[in-house]
Amino acid sequence: MTRKNLFAVCGAFPGPIGGTTILVKQQFDELQRDGEYRVEKVDYTEAKPFLGSQALGVVVRTVRAIARADAVCVNVSKRGFEALMVPVALAQALKGTVVLVRYFGGDADEVFSRLPAALTRLLYAVARGRVTILTETVQNIAHFEGHGLAVYQLTNSRPAVQVAATAGRADGQPFRLVFMAQMKAAKGVTDVIAAVQGLPDVEVDFYGPLLWDISAAQFDGLPNVAYRGTVPLGEAQQVMAGYDAMIFPTTYEGESHAGVVIEAYSVGLPVLAYAWRAIPEIVRHGSTGLLAPCGDVSALRANMVELARNRARWQQMSSQCLQFFNRCFTAEASVQRLKQILAHLVLRKPAEAAPSKWQLPQ
Repeated sequence: MTRKNLFAVCGAFPGPIGGTTILVKQQFDELQRDGEYRVEKVDYTEAKPFLGSQALGVVVRTVRAIARADAVCVNVSKRGFEALMVPVALAQALKGTVVLVRYFGGDADEVFSRLPAALTRLLYAVARGRVTILTETVQNIAHFEGHGLAVYQLTNSRPAVQVAATAGRADGQPFRLVFMAQMKAAKGVTDVIAAVQGLPDVEVDFYGPLLWDISAAQFDGLPNVAYRGTVPLGEAQQVMAGYDAMIFPTTYEGESHAGVVIEAYSVGLPVLAYAWRAIPEIVRHGSTGLLAPCGDVSALRANMVELARNRARWQQMSSQCLQFFNRCFTAEASVQRLKQILAHLVLRKPAEAAPSKWQLPQ
């Protein structure tokens, strides 16, 4: 019987609310379900301290995984990249394991420019030729390629579900928008509240943890907005299906291919957003949503009105959202993309069999 290659999924697995770490668990679950690889879970939240340090415990677990496995995916953001790149690259050099580093966040160009130049040069020097970067955004790909690293696009993704929005506002009923993200101004909470005031045929429900600069009291007495608490892990798509569209005017500096946008598409919800950083890569203006200039509350409001009062346009966009999701963002498509990359790197297929650098249509 042929021995299956061992693939280790390293990263922080999600807690009860989720967040970016949903993708780490999803990667593990989908590869296990697929069955082509033996899959090992290396959960950083379970790392035992080493020499009194939790961070060193994470390093030790990662290096041990590289020593055991045929291929490893290290799922990190900027802080994890800084902490792990040198030991990961050294372990790879000793063992020869295929190492993928999946970088979360859409602002690699910004965050690494703020590091000491000597540290940045060291990180990229040790990574060059030893690791392959997986990341979502065009900006990130250009940044890592500019430093001589091998890069593939691997987008955000979600499992397909059997529910979908069906109405686009029945006659006499308000058009229902959903906001689902961390409750902070940088995600667009205050702009949404301002934009919807005075629109009697539009309602907005907010879901997400109350953090930083937003409190539940800010919703008191407002006629067409409500704070609904948090959504348990795995239930976002079912909740979204009860609405007509997603509103997400984020200006958060690290925004990438936001998971809430992918979840909205999976149930046929068009997205209203600002044209911020990588958001236009996934919110296709006039096709899967409507974009407004960053910070332009009046334009955001006009887009609310346009979608709420044009049912035919809503129906067309809803259909295009589902098509875009099924073509590019399903968890199954993501694992098949990852397997193509692994086949090229682990099985050493010839150059003509290499997958495209891009996953999304450019």
